[in-house]
Amino acid sequence: MKREEFLNEKIPMVEIFNSISGEGITSGFLTTFVRVYGCNLRCSYCDTKYSYDGEYSLMTPIEILGEVNRLNCKRVIVTGGEPLDEEKKRYIPLFLAQNGYEVRIETNGSVRLYDEDEIYQFTSKKERKNLFYTLDIKCPSSNMDKFNIFEENFKKLIWGDEIKFVVGNVDDLDYSMEVVKKYKEYFKGVTLNFSPVFSKIEPSQIVDYLKIRNKFFAENNLDVRLNLQLHKIIWDKDKRGV
Repeated sequence: MKREEFLNEKIPMVEIFNSISGEGITSGFLTTFVRVYGCNLRCSYCDTKYSYDGEYSLMTPIEILGEVNRLNCKRVIVTGGEPLDEEKKRYIPLFLAQNGYEVRIETNGSVRLYDEDEIYQFTSKKERKNLFYTLDIKCPSSNMDKFNIFEENFKKLIWGDEIKFVVGNVDDLDYSMEVVKKYKEYFKGVTLNFSPVFSKIEPSQIVDYLKIRNKFFAENNLDVRLNLQLHKIIWDKDKRGV
C-alpha cells in the first residue's frame, strides 16, 4: 500500500489514551497508547479480549495523529489486538514515527515485521528511525506457539528492540530458553523479557530459573530481565484505559 492510499483508509480503533508504560524496557514512562482493533490470535491468557471482541470506531490516520498530538506525549505504544496483521493497520506506527514520535510496536510474533520497502514508503531512507519492536514469542501455555515466526523476524531486530516471553509454568520457561539458545546470535542488543502470566506462576520462580542460567546469559552478552505488568500492580488487573 502506498502512503497516499493509506491516508484515505479508515482504521478500526479501540482507544487512544495516556498512561504509563506498564511493562518492558519503557516501564514507568508516560506514554500515549494507540490500541487498534482486531487480532489474528486467541491466547489462553489474553487480558485484552475487548480489542478483538468489543466495540470499535473507525478513524483516518490524520484523525489518529490529531488525537495523539492532543495527548502530548513524545512516546507512543501501538498495541492491540495486533497492529501488524492487516495492511491498513500496519502503517499506523510508521506514520506516527514519521511525524516525530518515538513509537514502540507491541506485536504478537505471528506476523512479519516491516521490510525495507514498507519503511521506504514513509521515510527517505530504508532504515527504522524512532520505531521499535516489542516482539512476543508465544509459549506453549498460550496455545498459540505454533504460529511463532522466528528467524524471519529475529533478523530484523536492532538495538532498542525487545522480546517478551509470557510464561505460565516451567515448561514455558524451558521453551523460552530453547528459543534463546537456538537464536542467540540475533539477540545482541535486544532485551529479553520474561513475564509471568498473572496468577499462574510466581515472579520469584522466574527469577530463580534465570539466576541458575546467568553464566549462559553473561557468556553470550544477553540482556535478560524479569518483566512485571506495573499497571496491574497500580490498578485493578481488569481496569481499562490505564
